[in-house]
Amino acid sequence: MNPNPTDATLRQFLLRVLDQDDSAEIEKLFISDPEWKQRILVAEEDLIEAYLEGTLSPTERQQFLTQYGDTPQRQRRLQITKLIKEHAVAQSYRERATLPPKASLLSRVWPLNMRFLIPVVAVVIIALTAGLVLLVQFTRGRVAEADYHAAIERELADLNSTSHQFDVPSQVASLIVSPVSVRSGAANNELTRTPDTRVVELQLVWTQKRKFASYRAAIHRVGESAHFSVANLRLDNLPMGTVVRVRVPDRLLRKGQYVIEVTGVDVSGKSGPTEEYTFAVNS
Repeated sequence: MNPNPTDATLRQFLLRVLDQDDSAEIEKLFISDPEWKQRILVAEEDLIEAYLEGTLSPTERQQFLTQYGDTPQRQRRLQITKLIKEHAVAQSYRERATLPPKASLLSRVWPLNMRFLIPVVAVVIIALTAGLVLLVQFTRGRVAEADYHAAIERELADLNSTSHQFDVPSQVASLIVSPVSVRSGAANNELTRTPDTRVVELQLVWTQKRKFASYRAAIHRVGESAHFSVANLRLDNLPMGTVVRVRVPDRLLRKGQYVIEVTGVDVSGKSGPTEEYTFAVNS
């Protein structure tokens, strides 16, 4: 993909019609580059404006409704944006249709003390409009982050499915990690990657005697509240013991300390005990 995506490419990304590799590159820009994050949010605002003005093609309109009209939260967001636009249009129409009255006529019709209220009313209207704009921007940012989080968890689910196979083993970096409860002080839990690494496979040693129908893992970077989860993991028997494999796209792992919590889930869906694992990414 071109290192500087065009506005048309960003619109394809927002409508979820861009191929997976190009989408991943734009998602990476959204996280790592504040300027690109702002540009993507502006592109999303332009897309919503085009929808409200009816300038999208029939295909784009259907793609837009699929992405932005499928949940009450997104529908509310569109309603707020529509109200702001309708208010601006109505205000512009009134300003064109009404001629400014003469000062003498205003003095006769509107008492002096009432005329002082005009600036106050104007300030209130401006404050309300600014509040709505801020609310829309805040909501847009939260929705974009939620969409990104959901996309990452879908990618994790696919990467860890039993049907997924790696065609290029050299692109996979592996790390064996013991649980915190049994780890020795000399254990090395530092991840080593190469420039070719695309996927990191964490082999989490399961030391509990009880085995479960499946396992669920939650991973987060120390110091950050955001975490990603992947379910339906299975045990594998390796020479060093029984492990739960968790595969993560390399681009998601930045320098720092990480914590993974693995929970067993029985056939009824009930959660069992949780084991905690930690590892470091130093480059």
